[in-house]
Amino acid sequence: FMFIVSKINNNVAIALYDSGRKLVVFGRGIGFPKTPYELKDSTQIERAFYGIDKSLLPMLVSLSDKVLEASAEIIELAGDRFGELNPNLVLTLADHLQFAISREEGGIHLENPLSTQIGIVYPREVEVGWKGLDVCERCCGIRLPDSEAYTIAVHIVSAEMDQASGAGGMHLVMESTELIEEIVSIVESFAGGVLDHKCYAYTRFITHLRYLVSVLLGDAEPPEGGIDADGMLDMIRKAYPAAYACTERIVEHLRKRSSWECTSERRLYLAMHVNQFLKAQ
Repeated sequence: FMFIVSKINNNVAIALYDSGRKLVVFGRGIGFPKTPYELKDSTQIERAFYGIDKSLLPMLVSLSDKVLEASAEIIELAGDRFGELNPNLVLTLADHLQFAISREEGGIHLENPLSTQIGIVYPREVEVGWKGLDVCERCCGIRLPDSEAYTIAVHIVSAEMDQASGAGGMHLVMESTELIEEIVSIVESFAGGVLDHKCYAYTRFITHLRYLVSVLLGDAEPPEGGIDADGMLDMIRKAYPAAYACTERIVEHLRKRSSWECTSERRLYLAMHVNQFLKAQ
């Protein structure tokens, strides 16, 4: 059984399963009847979000149904591509979109200073961000500025990290974006120019950096692989001196910037990715 216990607006409500589990449900006219009431036709539910932080639920009252619909549709696009995301995203993204719309209507235009870096580090999320602008325009009748595609991407990445680590996603996004941009600059200095950001080697390299930085920013230690990392690093040093030197400079930068120490195994995998990328240039 499912009961609609409180109305947010005509199309959004808070529901309660017979198990006592609360969820936010979307559906045409679902909040129109007097609450509470038993929902007998489950096909009325178009979308449902479980596990939203109770402290965020009061935010629903201030959000328009159009903004909530846009947020839900964007999250659906992101979920299809990236898998399960933090359930709070439906509210935090809607809250941001509503504020962004209010700014745009008031003629206040803000740029995202990290747009370039975000586009480099999180290109797949930015693709969803661009689609999100279309969704928002269709649902809310206003075209947000291009910079909002990158901000939507940051919210998506934050939800990915929150789902994986449990907390601190937005901080991790901004911190990792800056770090990865700094590491790319180091590699570019070894490559002797701007890197080809469209090649497969670059995408693979950035993916590895995202993983490395997320591990270094987090508390969890990845399992060691049981390989002779020191011996293999020595082989790379002799066979690929440029990649080895570049890796050591990156490791030193991480040590000076954030007091991070990379294990031999992390240095080995980083060196392998650096070498593959330098060879592709």
